[in-house]
Amino acid sequence: MTNAVHLTKDKMAAANGQATAVQPIPDGRMQLFSQLKPYTSQLLRARDSPARLQGLLRSLQNVIRNADVDALNSRGIFDYILFPLMPGVDSIVLLRRPGDKTASSNMPYPAAQSDAVAEAMLQCCILLLQRCPVHSGEQLSELLERFVAVASLGKASAAEECMLATLSVSSGRPHGPSVALRDPSRAPMLGFLFSTLLKAAEEEVQAGLTGSQALAAAALETIRHLSQAVDSGDALAFVVPGLASGLSKILIAAGSSSRRPSGSRVGSATAVEALKAFTCLVTATLGDAHAQQLAVGEQAQAELSAEEALGALQKLALPRQEPAADPAEDVAGAQQRPAPGRSMRCKRTKAWMQTTRLRLTGLIDQALPPLTAHPRTAVRVTLAQGAPSCIAPHQQAATSTRQIARTQPGVTTLLEGCSPVLEGACEVLYEVLFTLAQDDWPQVSSHCQAWLTSCLPQHPQAVSHSYHPHHGLQSRSSLF
Repeated sequence: MTNAVHLTKDKMAAANGQATAVQPIPDGRMQLFSQLKPYTSQLLRARDSPARLQGLLRSLQNVIRNADVDALNSRGIFDYILFPLMPGVDSIVLLRRPGDKTASSNMPYPAAQSDAVAEAMLQCCILLLQRCPVHSGEQLSELLERFVAVASLGKASAAEECMLATLSVSSGRPHGPSVALRDPSRAPMLGFLFSTLLKAAEEEVQAGLTGSQALAAAALETIRHLSQAVDSGDALAFVVPGLASGLSKILIAAGSSSRRPSGSRVGSATAVEALKAFTCLVTATLGDAHAQQLAVGEQAQAELSAEEALGALQKLALPRQEPAADPAEDVAGAQQRPAPGRSMRCKRTKAWMQTTRLRLTGLIDQALPPLTAHPRTAVRVTLAQGAPSCIAPHQQAATSTRQIARTQPGVTTLLEGCSPVLEGACEVLYEVLFTLAQDDWPQVSSHCQAWLTSCLPQHPQAVSHSYHPHHGLQSRSSLF
């Protein structure tokens, strides 16, 4: 009997050993699935309960925050987490959109009416996007459209915490295939993103002391990050007129309010981010190789002689003789040509360059000089920052210009990267630089003095061009 018992135990142990041997050991991906499922599978079931839904979202945040990076980026995890969250982001917009009469019961998440639930849902998205790159350009565009739709609501419809969370999640830091944003078909979406973000910043600035400077600065930071993510002069050219004008208005307001700080409408953080966004936009569209070639070509082009000009006018005056067109060919050609108004992109031609140059020169002249007297050191430091060593403008590589603009947005960056194009603005930029070089704070003056010491010998005309008595600079040689 005892032997039989021992035999039975041996068989059971052997059977257990065989079962253990054939049973697959769960990998990190499957473990993470099992950790996520108790929360992702219950989100929609808690759609009507703000307290329960908020608790599930907080728990989901903890899982995402503590998950192994490799497991989190493994196949299927990103979509598995994002799938139940996107209807929640849509509900945040639909439940707060002015004039929307859709019943809350028809929403995927009626509980998203609660600002606490909305903030928790957006925080989940932030954590996920910080730890996982977006996998496709289509997905990136879809996410940006959703998040900026939340940002477009304004503080009247959504709490400031929700707005800040939305701007953080849509900040445009290059996660995944940001090259998809340069596609011409994305131009309408880019225009919508930039206009929405600029409007959000302008509304807070115009609200004066009752506006949120944190929200304005976050919107402007998002504009800069989105410009850096696109990183293409051709893709950004069509937004330059409106965006540069809007940013300049904020900078002009910052310069005027600096003379009456008690009633200031523009905080220092807002002014700093507006400066960074403005420099990034200008260097992206006027500091790359294509813009430099257009500028050099204009400078090298000889003026037409009298005979050449007369010959050109005669050719224009002659009526053009067009051959009779075949109706069938007209129909075929019409089918191949794109419909008018389909593309928002504009070509950076010589005419575009001339118009943009004049516009930006005027904006720089109005916006930047008053900031040299701004009471906040952070604003003057941002205005002064630049590369510590001189790079001749005509030798400046386009990629280097954009890299400098990412980390050192200031007057010297504009001089190094865009001076061949912004030739008319160089005088103003040098005036700003000489003024800041005499600033009482070393954090401000040291940047300018180092740049001028190394670069001024290559540009001696800057001294004579930039001297104006009303600036009170009696001797520029004393700087060195």
